[in-house]
Amino acid sequence: MPITIKNIDLFDSKADIIAHQVNCCGIMGAGVAKQIKERYPKAFHDYLIYCERMSYSPDLLLGDVRFSEGYRFEDGTKCLFEIAHIFAQKSFGRRGIHTDYDALRKGLLRIRTYVELAGYKYVAIPYKIGCGLGGGDWENVVYPMIEDIFNGCKFDLIICRKD
Repeated sequence: MPITIKNIDLFDSKADIIAHQVNCCGIMGAGVAKQIKERYPKAFHDYLIYCERMSYSPDLLLGDVRFSEGYRFEDGTKCLFEIAHIFAQKSFGRRGIHTDYDALRKGLLRIRTYVELAGYKYVAIPYKIGCGLGGGDWENVVYPMIEDIFNGCKFDLIICRKD
C-alpha cells in the first residue's frame, strides 16, 4: 500500500491510528503532542500514567509505543480510533536534537506490526515527525526510515502536512 503526503490536518485524516512522537518525561507541552493533550485528555492521561510508572528509568521507554483510544464524530456517529504515542525522545526542548532515531525506528516498526495484525487500513503521522521540536533530520534520516519501514505494508500510511 502507498505512503502518501497529503495536505490535510492530522486530526481530519479519518485514520484508524494517529501516531506521533513523545518524550519520556510526561510532558506534552508543544506541537502535535500538545494538540492531542488538549483534544484527547484521556490519551494524555494514559501517556502520563505510563511515564510515571517508568519514571525510575525513562531509557526503558525509548522505542516503546503506548496506544490510547480517541473518538471523533463522522456524520453524527461516534467513531473510535487509536492514538499511538511513540517514545522517541528522552528529553525535550526547543534547541538541539532530542529525537532518538533508533527509538523512533523501533516505535514505527511496532506500529507497522500492530496495524497489520489488527487489520487496520489507514495510519496517519504528522509531516516531519520528530523533526520539528525533536530536531531530527527529515530529508536524510526520518523520511528514508519511514520509506524503509512502510514500503510494501498492508495499509496506507498518510503523512499529514497542513500548510
